[in-house]
Amino acid sequence: METAERVFGPDVGTLKGKTVRKKSPIVKNDLIEIPPEILERYQDLVLEIDLMFVNGMPMLTSIDTTIKFRSLVPLKDQTAGELYKALDVVLRKYNKNKFKVNKINCDQQFKPLMEDVEDSLGIRMDYAPRDEHVPAAERNNRTMSKRIKVTYHSLPYNAMPKMMLRHLAMVSAWQLNLFPVKGGVSSYYSPCVILGGVPLNYKKHLMSVDAIYLRSMSNDHSRVDMRQWASPQERRSHLTGCLRSL
Repeated sequence: METAERVFGPDVGTLKGKTVRKKSPIVKNDLIEIPPEILERYQDLVLEIDLMFVNGMPMLTSIDTTIKFRSLVPLKDQTAGELYKALDVVLRKYNKNKFKVNKINCDQQFKPLMEDVEDSLGIRMDYAPRDEHVPAAERNNRTMSKRIKVTYHSLPYNAMPKMMLRHLAMVSAWQLNLFPVKGGVSSYYSPCVILGGVPLNYKKHLMSVDAIYLRSMSNDHSRVDMRQWASPQERRSHLTGCLRSL
């Protein structure tokens, strides 16, 4: 009996008829206080931005020259409006944590789009010479693309939907911020901690989850409904890890 349960899992009827909602874990506010010396000394930052394509999908990538925080924001297209929205997401991350971006280095392809908003952003734009690229932004793209390829080829799929690829790219970029970086502002605080104060947690951030399927149920327990385990509430949720963006 025990062997059959290990092979086939618990009885579905028992799961549907007897399962009750478990108590949610207590949310703890354990933010790390960043030393004021870092906040005072590294107030003004320079940001390097570029575009990267994952299976033809455009994404805005960035890395600052001081903290070395990497960002990746998926784009619907390459229009000016989408670029402004993505850049706004990145800048808000810095502003929220009391850092200010004063200068942005980018390629000539951004010049027609950014000239109109340069004054409104209050940021000085520095464009690379024609037919040249920003070295730090290119290295950042190469590092991210390698990480994305490694993760993609470690999954047991021949094809992946675009939404999953976008999240895979965001997670790969975010994980590069989890540990202190060479040439950064601190040997003890990672870019993720400096721009958020959230400490690293093994179960949340580092535990590797293989491709598994599980049976989940609806969180609505206000009424007894025999269909709460049926479609669409009964679904096989695919876990690929912690999907995190900025």
